[in-house]
Amino acid sequence: MSLAAPLKSRAVRGLAYGPVAGQTMEVHAPAGADGEAPVVVVFKPCDRRAGHILAARGLVVMVAGRSGDWGGPGALDDAAKACAWAREHAAEHGGDPGRLFVFGHAEGGGVAARLALDPRWLASVGLAGGLRGAVGVLGLYELVGEESPPATSNAAPILLLGGRSDGGERDRSTLRLAQRLRAAGAEVAEIRVPGLDPAPLHRLLDSLHQRLMALEEIERFIRLHSLELAG
Repeated sequence: MSLAAPLKSRAVRGLAYGPVAGQTMEVHAPAGADGEAPVVVVFKPCDRRAGHILAARGLVVMVAGRSGDWGGPGALDDAAKACAWAREHAAEHGGDPGRLFVFGHAEGGGVAARLALDPRWLASVGLAGGLRGAVGVLGLYELVGEESPPATSNAAPILLLGGRSDGGERDRSTLRLAQRLRAAGAEVAEIRVPGLDPAPLHRLLDSLHQRLMALEEIERFIRLHSLELAG
């Protein structure tokens, strides 16, 4: 499915990816998705506008929630469970379970990057090697209470979107992670979009939509690594 033209989307809410209160999933899918759409798990409290924006670009978007924020204890375990649920249920919503990506903003960006860097988390739910890539937007990549995993060339591909290189802590965190990944020979793309700020996710995506270059980079990243599966 092409990611080039905005599409109509449909939403399914009130799903659960685990038995604990707050382990919820909200699915946004392009109308008419035919089982080939990439699947993107978003680590952010349900943000319906954000889900719609991404689904309108041809993605099956699964917005994962939890009882605490994505920077708190147990976040990585919840994230792994959400990915396992997404892969199991992808086809029901027109997605390809073999084209699984993760996407995070702020602390959620740290979770997405950690899943790409440290294969133990997805291996624990039977998804070893099942991640095609990760996208972080203004991420906080040094998670509280978590030792940074070693960056290796075996990490899943990562796209990092930041603001000004001399900006705040989120931009500095983006720069530090990008440098560490490059030094290790990992596949990383770092895109700077001046003017990005710590706004709600849907506002960031609306802003990115207006800056077509940035949105096209996200689409190009997902399309490229989706096609690699077929090749």
